[in-house]
Amino acid sequence: MITDRALVSDIHVSPGGRLDTATLRALGRRSLFPWLADSALDWLVIGTALTVVCLWPHIYTVVPAVLITGNRQHALTVLGDDGTHYTLSHRARLNDFLTSD
Repeated sequence: MITDRALVSDIHVSPGGRLDTATLRALGRRSLFPWLADSALDWLVIGTALTVVCLWPHIYTVVPAVLITGNRQHALTVLGDDGTHYTLSHRARLNDFLTSD
């Protein structure tokens, strides 16, 4: 999704195979907007899959909808894990609010 902020061409690897300090800092920077966009997109995909099943309840729509919904729920769990490690925002209360049950 769009949370991968650095492109492969932006990553500088030293001859010893290690990342330089500037690259590590760029990759570790906290950014809330990509997380919110990914989260909203995941919920949109789940809602779309459920809508398709409601409109056309058939085995050919239910099985893909279950698989898609499970996949996006797993993605939301991974995004929630980022928040529990306080990597979304510098404000701990905002992290807690966004990732609470």
